[in-house]
Amino acid sequence: MTEARNDVVLPRQLWPILICILDFQRVARENLNIMMEFEADRMTNLLLEESDIAPERDVVLEERRMHVETNPSVQLLEAMEASLFVHHPYGIPTIGWGARDRDAQSR
Repeated sequence: MTEARNDVVLPRQLWPILICILDFQRVARENLNIMMEFEADRMTNLLLEESDIAPERDVVLEERRMHVETNPSVQLLEAMEASLFVHHPYGIPTIGWGARDRDAQSR
């Protein structure tokens, strides 16, 4: 199904923001129904295996390193949100805490 999906979708773009990850895709009108079927099936029959997760985890950690861990302003914003939203999901970065996620990866 992945090959068929790739035939109807232009390149995909993902952006982590404060409370979610935006998933932006352009789909031609005539392919919209099949695309919605693909997405519904993907969510209904989701099967995650370590071989699927590991490469994605590496990409997320690298993006975090490039965009957060090298930018003091973003680090400050992340620390402020963690302090302000101690008991709320807003206090947890969308793409995780770098060091904690690396530790989880090594286990």
